[in-house]
Amino acid sequence: MALNKFAHAIDVQQFFIAKILHTTNGGWICSIGDSEVFLPGSQLYKDIEDYESYAGKSVKVMVQRADRWSTVVSHKDYIKKIFERKNIISNLQRGQKLSGIIKGITEKGYQINVMGIIGFMHKEEMCEPDNNGINSPIEFSVQKADPENSILLLSQKLLKTQEHIASKELEKINAERIRKEYITKLEINQVLNGLIKRAVPSGYIVEFSNGITALLRSKDIPSKYKIEEGASIDVAVSEINIDKLLFYVSISRLLENKWLGIKKIVDDNLIPNETIVIGKVVFLEKDLVTLRIILDNTTIYGYIKSEDLAWEKVLNASDFVYLNEDLEVKYLYSDQQKFFFDLKWQSEKVYPKELFDMDVNELLSTLNIHENKFIAKVSKLYDNKTSKSEPTISGAIARNIIPASEADKNIQFVDKYTGTNISALIPTRYAYGLEDGKYYTFSLDVASPERREKEHRPYMFSAQLAGGAIALPDPFKEQVEKSFKENKTPKSNRESASYLKEIGADMYTDRDRMFYELLQNADDSSSPKGVKVMVQVKDNYLIFTHDGLSFSRQDFRSIVSTANSTKRLDRKKTGYKGIGFKSVFTDSERVFIKTAGFFFVFDKNAHIFNNFRDFYRYVNPIYTEEQLQLFFEENRENEEDFEGVDHLPWQLLPFWVNECPEELRGTSFMRNCNVAIALEMDATAEQYREIIKGIIKKPRFMLFLRNTLRIQFGEKKWELLSIAKQEDKRTGIVKLKNSFDETEEEVSYIVKEGCDIAVDNKNFEVCGIPMKKECKKLGSREKWFMYQIVDNTEIPITSIPERIIAADTTTLSYAFMLDENGHAIPIPDKTPSLYAYLPMEDRRYLFPFYINADFELSSNRQNAKQVSVWNEFLFYNIGKSIVSWVSTLASKAHPSYLSLLPKELLTEELEESKVDKLAKQFNRGYTESLVTTPFILNDKNEVVCQSDIIIDESGFADIIGASDFCDLYRLNKRLINSEINIEPLKISNIFSGIEHLQTSNVVERILDKKNRISILRYWLSISKELRFLVLNHIANMPGNRKNLDDQIADIPAFTSMGRLYSFNKLLTSRNIILRTETIKGIEEILLKLGFEITDEDISTHAFQHKLQEQLKAYSIYLFSIIAKKTKTDAHKLSEQEKSSLFTHFASNKISIKNEDLNAWEIFSNQNGRIMPISELTHMDSSLYNDITREYVIDESEYLAVGKSLDRYLMKEKDQFDKVVVNKWDDLVKEIGSNKEKAMSLYSLASTTYIVAEHEQANDNKKEYFYDKNCVFVSESMHKIDDVIFSSSIAGEEDIIPIIELLSGKLVVTDIVLKALQKDPFNCIEQQLEQIYLSSDKVITKEQVNCVLDYCHRNNETIFNHYFIKQVEDGYVFSMIDKGCCIAYTNNDALRTFIENNCNNLILLQEDFCKYTDIQDILTEEELLLKVLETVQDVKPYADTLLPIYRNSISSVKRAYIEHISSIQLNDFSFTEDSDIDLQHLLMASSIEKQDEILFDKLRTLMVVVYDEKQYAFSSIKLQHTIESNGQKFPLSKLLPNEDKIAMLVDSLKERLEEKHVSQTFLDSLFGNEIDEDRADEVFDQLNKTDFILENGVQLAFVIKYVQDSKQKKNILCSVHDAASTPQSHSISYNWYINGEIFNDSTHILATKYQDIAKYLTLPYTEADAKWFIKKNVDDFQYIKSKLSIEEEEALLDYILEMHQKGAKLTSEDLKCIKGVIGMKDQEYVLSSKYALPSELLPETITEWISSSDAENKSKLLKNIFGVHTNDSDIVKVREFLDNGNHFSINAQNRTLSKMLSKWIAENSISLDNTKFLTIVDVLDENDYIIEVNSEELSKFESPEYRYTAFGDYYIYLCNGEIPWTVKLVDTGFIFHTYKEKDVILNGYNIFVNCNEEQSILDLVRSLINTDRFTAEDFMLFFDQEQKRISGTLDGEIDDDIDEDARAAASQLAKQEAIEWLSAKGYDTRNVRTSYSFVEGVCKGTTEYNIVAVSYTHLTLPTTPYV
Repeated sequence: MALNKFAHAIDVQQFFIAKILHTTNGGWICSIGDSEVFLPGSQLYKDIEDYESYAGKSVKVMVQRADRWSTVVSHKDYIKKIFERKNIISNLQRGQKLSGIIKGITEKGYQINVMGIIGFMHKEEMCEPDNNGINSPIEFSVQKADPENSILLLSQKLLKTQEHIASKELEKINAERIRKEYITKLEINQVLNGLIKRAVPSGYIVEFSNGITALLRSKDIPSKYKIEEGASIDVAVSEINIDKLLFYVSISRLLENKWLGIKKIVDDNLIPNETIVIGKVVFLEKDLVTLRIILDNTTIYGYIKSEDLAWEKVLNASDFVYLNEDLEVKYLYSDQQKFFFDLKWQSEKVYPKELFDMDVNELLSTLNIHENKFIAKVSKLYDNKTSKSEPTISGAIARNIIPASEADKNIQFVDKYTGTNISALIPTRYAYGLEDGKYYTFSLDVASPERREKEHRPYMFSAQLAGGAIALPDPFKEQVEKSFKENKTPKSNRESASYLKEIGADMYTDRDRMFYELLQNADDSSSPKGVKVMVQVKDNYLIFTHDGLSFSRQDFRSIVSTANSTKRLDRKKTGYKGIGFKSVFTDSERVFIKTAGFFFVFDKNAHIFNNFRDFYRYVNPIYTEEQLQLFFEENRENEEDFEGVDHLPWQLLPFWVNECPEELRGTSFMRNCNVAIALEMDATAEQYREIIKGIIKKPRFMLFLRNTLRIQFGEKKWELLSIAKQEDKRTGIVKLKNSFDETEEEVSYIVKEGCDIAVDNKNFEVCGIPMKKECKKLGSREKWFMYQIVDNTEIPITSIPERIIAADTTTLSYAFMLDENGHAIPIPDKTPSLYAYLPMEDRRYLFPFYINADFELSSNRQNAKQVSVWNEFLFYNIGKSIVSWVSTLASKAHPSYLSLLPKELLTEELEESKVDKLAKQFNRGYTESLVTTPFILNDKNEVVCQSDIIIDESGFADIIGASDFCDLYRLNKRLINSEINIEPLKISNIFSGIEHLQTSNVVERILDKKNRISILRYWLSISKELRFLVLNHIANMPGNRKNLDDQIADIPAFTSMGRLYSFNKLLTSRNIILRTETIKGIEEILLKLGFEITDEDISTHAFQHKLQEQLKAYSIYLFSIIAKKTKTDAHKLSEQEKSSLFTHFASNKISIKNEDLNAWEIFSNQNGRIMPISELTHMDSSLYNDITREYVIDESEYLAVGKSLDRYLMKEKDQFDKVVVNKWDDLVKEIGSNKEKAMSLYSLASTTYIVAEHEQANDNKKEYFYDKNCVFVSESMHKIDDVIFSSSIAGEEDIIPIIELLSGKLVVTDIVLKALQKDPFNCIEQQLEQIYLSSDKVITKEQVNCVLDYCHRNNETIFNHYFIKQVEDGYVFSMIDKGCCIAYTNNDALRTFIENNCNNLILLQEDFCKYTDIQDILTEEELLLKVLETVQDVKPYADTLLPIYRNSISSVKRAYIEHISSIQLNDFSFTEDSDIDLQHLLMASSIEKQDEILFDKLRTLMVVVYDEKQYAFSSIKLQHTIESNGQKFPLSKLLPNEDKIAMLVDSLKERLEEKHVSQTFLDSLFGNEIDEDRADEVFDQLNKTDFILENGVQLAFVIKYVQDSKQKKNILCSVHDAASTPQSHSISYNWYINGEIFNDSTHILATKYQDIAKYLTLPYTEADAKWFIKKNVDDFQYIKSKLSIEEEEALLDYILEMHQKGAKLTSEDLKCIKGVIGMKDQEYVLSSKYALPSELLPETITEWISSSDAENKSKLLKNIFGVHTNDSDIVKVREFLDNGNHFSINAQNRTLSKMLSKWIAENSISLDNTKFLTIVDVLDENDYIIEVNSEELSKFESPEYRYTAFGDYYIYLCNGEIPWTVKLVDTGFIFHTYKEKDVILNGYNIFVNCNEEQSILDLVRSLINTDRFTAEDFMLFFDQEQKRISGTLDGEIDDDIDEDARAAASQLAKQEAIEWLSAKGYDTRNVRTSYSFVEGVCKGTTEYNIVAVSYTHLTLPTTPYV
């Protein structure tokens, strides 16, 4: 408790009144309460001479140190603290904010350390008392500061009050400032948005941002304008008063300004009848459309009148536009504050201008009609009729016009530009004679050009009767009825019905497909202007109409056929009126179709379908009754089986409709449309209503419809849901609009046709698709066929439409989704992305955008058919094209376009190990295109390949710019454009060709010495601001924090004296210090020590936070370099400067570890040497003869610092360790030969040891002195081992010289011995036997006697280690060999025996026999026992030893018996007294206290010789044996208490009785029971069903008995197995005698059967080979399924033993063994150093190898298990790669190559030329590829290296030969680079070795026929090169030479040309010259004409003569 009290007093600076009790060494012992403390004399605040005079006085003190040994107090500290306290308090004022540490808590409050003194805070002044404890930091204000009374009161509540007042005042000032700033920025008429806060008498208060308010006066609010509190409102600023900080707002002014503003915007931006703008339809009326238009970011509203919507008559505006549709409209005019626009302008250029000038025949020819003769239906026109008169005919219209000629009958009479059915006006004069609704023949005429152009109708015809007013049958009705009657035969009808039912069930599992098929057919029937669709559900009818082309007669034939399609060879049609159209019958049994002149219905419930005869009578109208009867007779079976409509293809049987059903009247079915289809749905109509609504609300299905522009769905006339596809022709952007959800985000797409893929056999081959197509003539037409090639066999493919096969190309198209900013983005996850023009639901193949193709579909038409080579072809081309599609978006306009690339390959694995071939083909194409296709936008806005790109993941380039970044770091590749999102490219398994530059890479490049000059140059060139940004970015770059911090610390970011330094440089600098908080206040001292300080303060530096962890340690580092400096330069500082420096670093604010402060070399010792503080102590050196001055601090320096230094100085408890122990050698040198100093040293050691802590003064410290010179003898110190500690020897002067002579050591004097027996030495006295005596020292006999006398007197010995050996000059004490000992006997026979037979016994000489009582001399019984131990077997020496031992004591006799090797018993034993065996038994019988142990031993020794056979007496156990067929079995094992041998034993026993051997002895030895032989009886006893045999003898007996029995006997008894809990089994089982622990115990016999081998020949196999018994395991069929580690090792040991014996393992055994020891079917490498992790052996095997016999175990693993051991080829090769050791391999193989490749890749090994040339012979050529190093070559693709350019090619000169890389195939890892060749063609770049420039023509010519480089390409270069160098001479311009000279020059030029061409390999033997031409120059079969321009220049024409 006292200790805690005083320790706490130090913290709270508490003082005590101490009473002085008495003096002590250096001070006084005082009392404080019940505790005693120590007051040093130096700590009294005055000089003291008489210490005793102060006893009994009291003094005020403070605790200086308190521990469990003592408490030290100081009066000086008290006085000093009083003055310090008053000084600090005098400088404090009330309310001053301070901080401190809570050091104590009392009942009344808190004791707080503030500025080094203790202040007090009452509890009520603390705000949060529960959150503050001891050592908690706290902030507060001064409540009271009274220096006179030394009072300092503190308050936390006062601080909080002051802070609250200051906060409120600050809020008020800020509010006024904000309001003033806000109002100052306002302008009159400025529009603001605010909230109506509350009403006031004069208006409303409106609140704006930041809480600013204004008044909205009542006069500024328009009448009827509704104002609600809390509502948001727009107002205009109407008045501002800055002085009063007021402003007013107005709604009236806002509205007035708004109209004027809008009008001005319109006038500024729109020109009447010229300007086109985009407006969104926001409201529809019957004759008016309202638009919302954005101009200059301002919304205006405009209007379109019905007459301005279209050229044709507009009945309802909704027929032309829909809600939310974006329209391009032309501005017309403004009227009554409304703006009006026009939409007709879009149709002004629909028709070519020349159409309006054509005559009738020319117009008909544009429709491909050759004859002006038509059939048309008459529709009469009447004047408005009145109630009084009949209506009058005003004319008629010719409708449903069809060509009348046979050649034109299938041509539709429609406007091919708009798809409108063309009608003609019938003049009144013709109309009167015609019948309304009838068909007539007409010819056509055309209206005038002016009229047609005015009405914008080029096809404006009039009709004249051509065949008279004779009505014709309705041709459309005729065709319908005819088609019905074509279904004449029951068989074909039944087949068709079955077929339609089957495909219906397969095709349309989902009802939405029906709608899609209708939509698809509408899309295929579009005109150039597109198609619009209307869908309506009315009652039970689903009505589908559109304005596409009406059905032609050919279309009708397609509908009523199961297979025909009008689009058979039209690949621009997706699927038109074929099988797909049959989807209309999915849920409908009645379908109406009205188009052109057709109006028919398919009706499943027609009555005629239910009567076989009625139906076939109707379809066979030309049959007579007899023919019909014959027909029915022939089809009787069909009639009997007839199931009504189920046996008729009702979907192909149309009924003509004369009048529209009542339920369809008034619906869209009867509107003016080209095609109308109505399906009666019954109960499913409601389902379809919801299905179609759902489809309409997700309009993306329209993306790939070629022509569908709009779809409307409505149940009521004015409730329409409209969707439309709008394409911006300028941008190619498609928007899918709707009219029903303005809030829904509008989605736009970029829809494009990717490319046309050639559909031909060559392209199939190029794409690797086993497919072929061909065209065959079938009659008069061609038919196309497709085949799949399987094993060179062509298998027809019938599922692909012929239009696809016949087409030359197929088109892949795609759609990218755009976000609201127009940026391309991926479609939502898991969205089906495939289209076959309409969306599929195939979720197996998901892409980031939509893809459309002519897929072969599954039967449900919703998935791509998976087993389809056509789809494989498409998928491969999709993969091949997808990258180029995405690359079309490579621009800043689409920053996330890379996310449109698939992030992963499609999954190829299907169930049951099948492969998805579509996925496989896509993956193949995709991976190919990723490598070869440029798709990444770099920083130069170039689209490049992956290999040309590097990703800066550090963000550094964003700061300094990409260009500077690439230049600064010398990058050959470019960065990705900074505006492009690069996240998708970080998927390394897909975009593996991109190099990623990590943060650490950037920093490494910054730190790379190669870049240092350029970096520093750049560093100096940039502004400080940019430099700060760069440093700040580096500091905040992401990455592995630790590594990044390490790298950042190497960046030169600090300056001093005009030089740059990195943080790590500062860390290594001994003279430059970073300016930190750590050195604040000691700068001048540091400068005095010679340091420089950086200009930057780390607290404001960019690296402050990044180096935060390092900075925590930097103070420690600073301290370390300052400490290094003081070590040499501390003498430059005064005592006070040292004190200041020390105090600075010892303060709490700088976290210097105590151990570092302890080690600081700043203070001097009493000898003036600078030493670590912890190695200095404060003590009185005079007490120890000044031997400690080296370790005691200089007193003046100690006083300068004061008591605070004590905690760092060496503590008293440490003086023993740090002075005595650690400095012992130095202290010994200080002592020299001075005995007094030596004794002072012992005193110092003992005193300091007692003071030291017990745990530090342990035995280990004591042992320290054993190796030190610590024993003072003969005026010097000696080691403990070099002296003898023995007071008995030291006390006998006569023995000392002898012992010192023999030992070579000095004997310690008694005074030193006593000192060393104390702590810490604790030296122990030695016995003579513990002293080593030299065998080389010869002494006299008297000296020997002196030594032996000493031993005798002191009960010591030397004979445990030495024997006395007589030599020529005397005696020596010789060392006894191990196992030998000293002996003495006076028995001459024994002495002689010992000398001859016992080398380990050394006999003591007779001269010293009187000393036999000295320890360790063997005599008497001890000697006899030692002799027995020596000879082991006494039988050979029995004649000598038996007489000696016979009379010895019983224990010796027993020992003698133990050393008898055997006692032979036979018929002649014991007949003679001289029989040694008899004598031995007699000796045994004389032993006292005979026991069973004795008799067991005798029986063990006894061997019975019987019938020339020997029987161990112990095995007989004195019983009989029984014999079965020559095999003897001991009855003692077969049957208890039965015996086998009697006669011999009885006779021997009788002989011993005659020798007077006691009967007791004999009975105990031989036993006394005998039985007779009875094998049958024994067998019967053993062979019982419930009997378990007990031993191997019984088992062998039973087996042998049964085996040899003449009668067949069954074995009934059982045996136990070797399980831990034995189980019984039949003997008829496979058994092993000696099982191993790894065997299944159920096949191992129990150990009790081990002796079976003695009686049964093993291995034993039962006669029928059904079971066996074997001694040892010879196979592994009964091994355990799971082994422990011990069992695994046992198994391996067993296999090793078998292997060494030459045994072989079968493959089955090996497979079994591998399974249980954890080895897989793979390659293993024994060497852990040269094995990959996957190649390491299981841990159990590794430990087994290392345990022992590693060599043989390795051979086993190699030979049996195929493990690659240390001498294997792979280890040799890998070792070669590691250390270069040469090797040879047995054979190169693919396994070795694969393992080597894997090793190189996984260890990233790069080979030099030497290693590569060695390794390349090991590697298989299929495991690596050699490629040109394109990256290295690209460095020379710059103007400075460009030699020339010609054609498409560039030639660059590179430094040296061409660089190559060697790459592993499996991993792509480059493991070797080299240079070779002087020229290479890389794309269109030719690289030439600059050192071979003179041979450039030959080098370039060598490239001919390489890749695309041809001879013509070379000739271009040749011409250019010749022009550049003018042949081989440099001529001059020869314009001014005369004609003779010119002729001579020409002749010379031709001659030079011929010679030059010959030198270049051209054939010039047949040349001809004429003028400047040289003809007949040949190379191969090619002849050239040469033009010699001058003798310096010749030209080869590019076109040779051939």
